[in-house]
Amino acid sequence: MIRLLIIIITSLSLISCGGGGGSSNSSSTPSITSEELSASFSVSSYRGTVPFTVTVDASSSTGATSYSWTFGDGTTGLGARVSKTYTEPGKYTIRLVASKASNIDISTEQVTALDPSLVHSISGTISAPQTSVADSDTADPNMNTSNNNFATAQLLPTPTNVGGYVNADSNVGSTDISDFYRIELSANETINLTTYEYQNNENQNPDLDLYLYDENENGVDSALGNEASESLTVTQSGTYYIEVRAASNSANYLLKAGGSTASQVSKTLSSEFVPGEALYRNKKNVVTASSVSIPDIGTLKMPSTFGEVSASSNNTQHPNTLTGNWTTEQKIKIDTLLWIKALNNSGNYQYAEPNYYRKAFFTPNDELFNAQWHYNNIKLEEALDLETGSNSVIVAVIDTGVLLDHPDLQGQLVSGYDFISDPAFSLDGNGIDNDPNDPGDKSNPDNSSNFHGTHVAGTIAAATNNATGVAGVAGGVRIMPLRVLGRNGAGTSADIIQSLRYAAGLSNNSGTTPAQPANIINLSLGSPSSSLAEQEIYDTLAAMDILVVAAAGNDNTSTPDYPAAYNNVISVSATTINNQKAPYSNFGSTVDIAAPGGDFTSDLNRDGYPDGVLSTIGDDSSGGIQYRYGYSEGTSMASPHVAGVAALMKSANSNLTVAQFNTLLQSGDLTDDLGTPGKDDVFGYGLINARKAMLAATGALNASANIVLSSNSLNFGSFSDNLNITVTDSSGGDLTINSTIPSESWLNITEDTIDGKGFGSYQVSIDRNSLADGLYNASIVFDATNTEDMTSLQETLNVSMQVTTTPNTADAGYIYILAINPENDETLGFTEASSDNGVYSYTIENLEPGEYHVIAGSDFNADNFICDQGDSCGAYPTLGQKSMVSIDSSDRAGIDFTVSFENSISASASSNTRDSDAATPLFHIPRNINTTTVSTPSVVKQ
Repeated sequence: MIRLLIIIITSLSLISCGGGGGSSNSSSTPSITSEELSASFSVSSYRGTVPFTVTVDASSSTGATSYSWTFGDGTTGLGARVSKTYTEPGKYTIRLVASKASNIDISTEQVTALDPSLVHSISGTISAPQTSVADSDTADPNMNTSNNNFATAQLLPTPTNVGGYVNADSNVGSTDISDFYRIELSANETINLTTYEYQNNENQNPDLDLYLYDENENGVDSALGNEASESLTVTQSGTYYIEVRAASNSANYLLKAGGSTASQVSKTLSSEFVPGEALYRNKKNVVTASSVSIPDIGTLKMPSTFGEVSASSNNTQHPNTLTGNWTTEQKIKIDTLLWIKALNNSGNYQYAEPNYYRKAFFTPNDELFNAQWHYNNIKLEEALDLETGSNSVIVAVIDTGVLLDHPDLQGQLVSGYDFISDPAFSLDGNGIDNDPNDPGDKSNPDNSSNFHGTHVAGTIAAATNNATGVAGVAGGVRIMPLRVLGRNGAGTSADIIQSLRYAAGLSNNSGTTPAQPANIINLSLGSPSSSLAEQEIYDTLAAMDILVVAAAGNDNTSTPDYPAAYNNVISVSATTINNQKAPYSNFGSTVDIAAPGGDFTSDLNRDGYPDGVLSTIGDDSSGGIQYRYGYSEGTSMASPHVAGVAALMKSANSNLTVAQFNTLLQSGDLTDDLGTPGKDDVFGYGLINARKAMLAATGALNASANIVLSSNSLNFGSFSDNLNITVTDSSGGDLTINSTIPSESWLNITEDTIDGKGFGSYQVSIDRNSLADGLYNASIVFDATNTEDMTSLQETLNVSMQVTTTPNTADAGYIYILAINPENDETLGFTEASSDNGVYSYTIENLEPGEYHVIAGSDFNADNFICDQGDSCGAYPTLGQKSMVSIDSSDRAGIDFTVSFENSISASASSNTRDSDAATPLFHIPRNINTTTVSTPSVVKQ
């Protein structure tokens, strides 16, 4: 069970409809014509309730001197522009005959007049995350407020996700070369820029550069590579200007600022390299299989006049176009980076790069572990001090299969199997076989796949401490990939039972058994129906001391989901970054334990990403699979946290039994109690605590005592006033909190829900009222006494925040809300809206009874498609798991959901290239000439 939001949302191709130049859906039937005569016309609305008035306009026709119309109901009209009112429901064909002398040409369109008593509406509100900001001047004519220089720079909150568009190509519309932003940043915070291609960019390979200036418009740094993702890191706290500049062509982009994770090692001005030099390798000297030669790697000197080089490439701007104030040394280094870019664009070199200075030390960069907040919530780092996992322990992941070639899963897998027995359902063209690789299901809005099993497997056992990508909970154990979920992410009980038997080393329909059975089985899947046959196999597995962990479900209901609700299965509910119940998580008496599942509606750690669970994924939106890392939400993400911790326990104590695990769970030795004391319907016995679990597994639960914070730091950013922190006692009861001491008067901490010894949830609040604009840092010290030996302990919580006069203007851009036919993705109705402090109210009218998907997003490049790469996008109830909205005899209200920019990380496992635009367009905006009013329903021809 997953709510997935992956890195890339693929671009969509243009199908023009209505307005201005006619429609691609119109048909032209030539009669007696000349080359100069062509009939075409636009229709103001293709669909509406009677009385339904349409205006037809033949001004797009060429060569005609007269125009005659028939409207499909026996009426006619004359002239280039005519209005017609239909009073009876029905479908009508409008026919234009354009004539000149004895020549005519004919064009037709179909409109639908609806009975108002038989149509209804869908309405609701759409929210943008607090950190979302939209570029104020995109190609969408509804977003035209200039931000092209320092004086008009947009003010940004901290942290922020900015979706935008720039254009250096006059052939693609009016140029908009630069976007400027103003922001307060703290030392070591990052700025990440991702450039996106889209299908209607005929030039392709857009190149955007990133420039950073201080508040006095002095140049500070720049990222000037050819890569799709570039990053800068701020070394000092202060006020900055950020410029996103189109060096060539046009593109959407995503700008993230204020987090701590760099998306890519970039060619930056601040890097230490030799000015005016480049390392290169000629393409002609690449070693082939039939010949071996010494690679022609050498250095080049930059010509004294860089213009001689830049003139050879139309993809590089000369540094004379620099904005702001730059020193001579900076200009030479910028010149060098732009020259190197030109060399790479020339086609003559396999690569060209700066001639870097190197020092006598190297620090590995594994930044994505810091983005995995969910591990801090379960005290994983403390557990890894005790155990990292044994390769003798195997966890079976029964799911969609696993991307076997993902770089961060290499060496982590044992042989598995594909148990999908129906070839029509399997997506790989055959029945059961020995290949558990996930072929993808193309279930996402951009025609990409969610690779659910890969995300689950990465959480359990992605390679850890390898300076690549993410870490797994138990990186030393091994994954047994078993494939049971195929088309639409579904699988049958029969196939699942066979996979369970295989995992346990029992006879099964594959005719084979694994070399070593699994010790633990994870099932991030389910449905509300129970099965006697399934209960029987879970009883058998428990008797064999095989622990089974399953996701509780994502329907926010107490109705049990199976297999999680079976006896002898550990049911896992989902929590947020604040250790609260995730809004989608199931609950009820069958829930045994809770673990982080994420929540895409928040960014409480202010890292510029939604608070989802980060793990391994794939992206096949381009056709081939690119290996990536992405955030997901769901109880599907919570379950593998528990399975991973169980694997650590089994690694530390190979004699641990299922009965012992259950006893430790029920005694509270594996969890931090949340909610009602003891077992409750929301969190079960509490939130999994990896360190406690490790100590419990080895019989040393009370060996040491520490104050453990759910987060070591809180960042209130620009607008948050209250955040929660959970404080736990790792000793199991020997500590007592004496005091909580804030270091500044504007910082306050109050008890929320605590026990008699001061452990539990606290609310931390700040008061900005008496403070001047700027960045502020403080701390809170938790002081405790160990009642066993009367020693004192302290733990410090670091706090940061910003005071700014910038209003809170959460904005995902001007958006279009579409009612989609789920069978063929045809748009059956739409409206449009602008943000009101991050909230969009909408009503889509004139919808006939039936089932719809509701999808919303921006159209920054004005190609008439939403959810392009770099656009905002969302769907009801989530983008990764759309649900039908049914209309029968009444309107549907309360169809609320979230729209946001892409929320995923590209790291070293993925190639740093712009994604292809090969995916089939799904969400077309059927614009027509009368659609101009915000939140006014618009209709489309059918």
